Amino acid sequence: MEIKQTTKKIMFMRNLIIIMSLMFSSTVMSQDISVEEMLSWQDDVIAGKYDDIRRKMQLTFKGKIDNDAPDSIKYYYYAINAAIEKNPSKEKVFIQEAINLRENKIGVLDPDYIELLWAMGNYYESSNLDSAMIYYQKGIIIGETILENPQLTHNVNETYLFNIYGMTLGDLGNIYKAKGMDEEAIQLLNEAYNYTSYEKLRFDRKSYIYKIDLADLYLKRGEKEKADKAINDIINLMRTRAKESGDIISFLKEKGCIGDYILLLQQIAGNLDNNGKYQEAVNYYEEAAKAYTALNQTSDGNGAYLYNGLGMAYLKQDLYNKALENFLKAKDLATADTPIMAVVLHNIGRAYMLLNKKNEAKQFLQESKTLQMKVNYSIPNTEKYLNEIEK
Repeated sequence: MEIKQTTKKIMFMRNLIIIMSLMFSSTVMSQDISVEEMLSWQDDVIAGKYDDIRRKMQLTFKGKIDNDAPDSIKYYYYAINAAIEKNPSKEKVFIQEAINLRENKIGVLDPDYIELLWAMGNYYESSNLDSAMIYYQKGIIIGETILENPQLTHNVNETYLFNIYGMTLGDLGNIYKAKGMDEEAIQLLNEAYNYTSYEKLRFDRKSYIYKIDLADLYLKRGEKEKADKAINDIINLMRTRAKESGDIISFLKEKGCIGDYILLLQQIAGNLDNNGKYQEAVNYYEEAAKAYTALNQTSDGNGAYLYNGLGMAYLKQDLYNKALENFLKAKDLATADTPIMAVVLHNIGRAYMLLNKKNEAKQFLQESKTLQMKVNYSIPNTEKYLNEIEK
């Protein structure tokens, strides 16, 4: 699958989520801090003035926050510092301090604690998968306990819980995937998608990224039908969530998901083409092309693949003029001196040949042959078609 995976979160942005959730969590509020003081910190978070927050908190407790502050405020302070730190080892220390307070003094059954465990799991993911697994597994156990006990969810923000619980499931699922534990990975990635795509959650890439990971796993296992179903589930989710806006392309562009939408449509179109369902493939390719046009790209390798695929779907239905039209669009988008440019030039030549325009066909087939030699890439039948033209 060509979709670029981004499940590995950027450390700073990942922990910014912690800050924002904590701002509205009742567990961080303290009778020792005025509402005005807390609101000023909240304003600083929204404005991105993280160093100002740290300075104000230190001033509030006269520089002795570790000793004098209530545990809930210490916890808040540690989480803030975890997000501010550019040094991963220091970030780890602050997250662990917050985890310790959650575990030992404040209580563990809330989404805030799940999120800290998830953040620590993410910290370890690049260096120690087994340690990351332990933190994710602990977060999942807490999430399950909350979900299975209605009395515990009375004061819990449901969308916040579903979001962080789903992300913890998904990231653990991807570790299982990396370890070759396919069945466990499939179960967790499916569950993760069910939570992160919850209708009340804000729609973004996180809503479906774990379903993309699942589709990728199915493809690696050779289970193409299951992969296609997973991809279609994502496409349908995008369409459903875009209904209120009335324009799926504008909606997905605003959400930063339009590129994924195009690639997902191409994936399905390519599979339909391979199965001989050329008109259905055209429908998906045309939808992808419509979305691609909204990007206003003037040169892009993926656009070349898109229009080349659409051209081939038309060519296989003997619609040579439509095929040529799209091959020419692909040529305008393809990067010079690349294999895809060689392929497109070959296909343009083939389309002209089928339209009985031999001079044009010979020109493009010869250009393709020359480029194939230059980029060390071989396309079947280029030489054969040139010989046929010479007869």
